[in-house]
Amino acid sequence: MAGKYQDAQKQISQVYHQHKGRMGYHRIAIAIRKQGWQLNHKTVFKLMKAMGLKSLVRVQKYRSYKGDTGNIASNILNRDFKSNRPSQKWATESVQALLIILRLLQIEKQTDLCFHNFLRLKVEQK
Repeated sequence: MAGKYQDAQKQISQVYHQHKGRMGYHRIAIAIRKQGWQLNHKTVFKLMKAMGLKSLVRVQKYRSYKGDTGNIASNILNRDFKSNRPSQKWATESVQALLIILRLLQIEKQTDLCFHNFLRLKVEQK
């Protein structure tokens, strides 16, 4: 295969090094076709493999930021979680749990901040 495609190998190597190894076999095949060569991308892949040319894969940085989502509650308590009398301050905590049996449960707990007792416990299956 090397003798038959010797000129093509030179051309592939030239395009590969011209783009500093950043182009894969598919894009190199397209670039070579634009220069007048009639080579299938599979042939370009085989020739690049035989020459030991591999394209560099640029790793994308993970970005978890999704912008401003949801509503931010106002800070009414100012982190003062103690109360002098009952039913003055209530707090709600909401948790979602995925069980082993593949069911999603949403657990919502309301507490009175004076005696820290449960006012309501609500469990919903989603």
